[in-house]
Amino acid sequence: MRSTIRSLRSTPGFTLAAVLTLAVGIGAFTTVYGVVDAMVLRPLPFGDRSPRLVTLHSTHPTQATDWDDSDLSYADLIDLSESGRAFDRVEGILGRNIALASDRDSERVLGASVTPGLFAMLGVAPAIGRDFRPEAAAEPGFETEVIISDALWHRLFAGDPSVTAKTLLINGRAVAVVGVMPPRFSFPEGQQVWLPLKSDRTANRARRQLLGVGLMREGVTVEQATSDADRVARQLAERFPDTNRDWRVVAMPMRQFFVSGSGASTILAAVGLLLAVACANVAGLIVTRSLRRRQELTVRAALGASRARLITLLLSETLALSVLGGALGILLAMWGIAAIVWINPEPPPYWATPELDLRVALIAIMTTALTAIASGLVPALRFSRAHPANALGSGTRNVGGAPSTRRAQRLLVVAQVAVSLSLLVGATLLGRSSMQLQSADAGFPLAPLLSLRFYIAGDAYDAPAAKAMAVARVLDQVRAIPGVSAVGATGSIPSDDGGAGVRVSLPGQSAGGRGELGAQMIPASATLWDALGLRLQQGRAFTDTESRAADADVAIVNTRLAERFWPKQDALGRTFSLVTNDGTQTMRVVGVAPDLVYEEFGETTEQSQLNVYVPIARANWRTVALLVRASADPAALAAPARQSVRAVDPTFAVYDMLTMEDRRAFTHWGETFMGETYTGFAIAALLLAGLGVWGTTSQSVAERTREIGLRLAIGAAPRNVVSMFVRQGIGLGVLGVAAGFPLAVAMAASLSAGLFNVSAWDARMWLALPTALMVVMLLATWLPARRASRVEPASALR
Repeated sequence: MRSTIRSLRSTPGFTLAAVLTLAVGIGAFTTVYGVVDAMVLRPLPFGDRSPRLVTLHSTHPTQATDWDDSDLSYADLIDLSESGRAFDRVEGILGRNIALASDRDSERVLGASVTPGLFAMLGVAPAIGRDFRPEAAAEPGFETEVIISDALWHRLFAGDPSVTAKTLLINGRAVAVVGVMPPRFSFPEGQQVWLPLKSDRTANRARRQLLGVGLMREGVTVEQATSDADRVARQLAERFPDTNRDWRVVAMPMRQFFVSGSGASTILAAVGLLLAVACANVAGLIVTRSLRRRQELTVRAALGASRARLITLLLSETLALSVLGGALGILLAMWGIAAIVWINPEPPPYWATPELDLRVALIAIMTTALTAIASGLVPALRFSRAHPANALGSGTRNVGGAPSTRRAQRLLVVAQVAVSLSLLVGATLLGRSSMQLQSADAGFPLAPLLSLRFYIAGDAYDAPAAKAMAVARVLDQVRAIPGVSAVGATGSIPSDDGGAGVRVSLPGQSAGGRGELGAQMIPASATLWDALGLRLQQGRAFTDTESRAADADVAIVNTRLAERFWPKQDALGRTFSLVTNDGTQTMRVVGVAPDLVYEEFGETTEQSQLNVYVPIARANWRTVALLVRASADPAALAAPARQSVRAVDPTFAVYDMLTMEDRRAFTHWGETFMGETYTGFAIAALLLAGLGVWGTTSQSVAERTREIGLRLAIGAAPRNVVSMFVRQGIGLGVLGVAAGFPLAVAMAASLSAGLFNVSAWDARMWLALPTALMVVMLLATWLPARRASRVEPASALR
């Protein structure tokens, strides 16, 4: 070890290059593995029942398969629980906004109404207090018990152990705290408050609001659970045709529903390729260094060093480099994972938070060990096998270095170039897709708009007319702010989230008929289009009277829906059937609006492109979104807008306040992050490949100094020497591009499904990237070749 330390200290440039290269490769791999492990690999934190947990979703032929509003009704949930043979238990969750009131303020937190048996099914019990009693279950708004999160307990009650004697003012009602969940528990997605939910078999089966969570029996697969749930759904469709015709139920693994693992395998493969490039680069550095130590090793062998002793010497140095690189890589991974969690604008579920745990650290250590073996074993075996007399003789006779060594170096360079090409293709595709997402036309100008949401709580606003009147007062207050040119209210913010899933059909068509279409319903105030800076294509906006009427039969449809129902005809005055959770009603078209994108770009479906706008009172939603059009900087209106909303009622909890430009960046953060990550991988791989070519050429120049001197002494021009080495480097680049082309095609194919308005097979990209790579190879070769052309023949021969 002392010899190893002295040796590495004597070559600080080599040591620094090797350690940093390993650290970058191992750090990137460990960081990405930590993220993929959290999203895809790590078991759910519910013990041995984790693989058996599934979510249950309703589906309909008119409904997009990835539609989020695919929940169950109260009655259907009870029937699944009682009649499902594949499940031990079935429980329900109703996600809710919760307004927590205090003497000074009202804040909105995520909460959920849960059936009383949910926590027991998950195998989780409150850390303080007790679980819900079945008799405490109640309809939303009439609960008397609440369980809170550990974080909320510390924030509101400073960790007071007598918290179960306290009450919280929730949505205007005093509710007794009966329990505190264990630390970090925030099931299913960031919830901090849980209320007991009463399942009601007599409830309207058309009101599908509950997320079903099922615990499959031992030995049952997800496919079998889906088949069993669908069997129950078909029976219900026969018994209740008015509400359940054509509705089916599917089961989905819980992790798959809450956390998308799409692209995880691709990015893990990409970072694995980057680690391979780093290992190849380090191997090249070690081979080059071993060449320079050939005479030393030969003398050691001549003096009696055994083969095992020489292998131990070389591997100890490689192992030291790998340990240093691995330690620094783990440190980089810790920082990288912390940075990802910190910059993520939408934290994942608590059980899928990336972290550097023991298993991930072991993966990093194993990677380090494999890197040490791969980097040091080959040169160690080669030089320890050489006979001293032959090795000493080759050192004087061979002017160009050992052919086997040169072949190994060139093979490493070819591999680096091949991997670099595939990563460049991935980075280019994802980068272009991210740019397309950011610049895609939403149908309205983003720059002058501020967006926010507020939650209307309290018994005083139970009636739709009362809520509509409150929204009207909020609009008047915000409109009076200096710098506001228009303001509109809606239930869904364009390009951020969709509306409620509904079905529409023309008069005379039966429910479930071929003419029935899936659409999305969007509550809107009369001033929504003024706030968006748009004009209706035909007709008029809603009147104040219509906006405040929960039974108003008027609607505005978008252009696409009008063309589907009444092609080349005037849509104004036409009627259609609107099927919602509350039943079926005939609606009259009073206006045609321009087409807007409501779902996030890249996630639009045929259903989300057909929009039905209804008066805001009709939807009876307690969460309202405001779009504020500014005459100057919209961000400057944030504080006045918040004050104006609270001036109407201090209990209105304002949240999610962003300019529309910031919201666009927030919405596509994941795609932008993936593009930037691949770009970082590609740049790192390209630099490593360039360094590999530069190192190989530099070593070749060093080994062939005598040969270069001879060539120049007998009349070769400097340009001939440069040309000789450049041809060598270009040849390696061409071989690398050829070897990397199939890898690049596989990379493009794996990413193509997730690209937005970008073709994975754009001929210009496939010509430009290899050309750019060859330019880098040319530059990396030309620099040492130019130095070789300046060798003084006399000095070289001497």
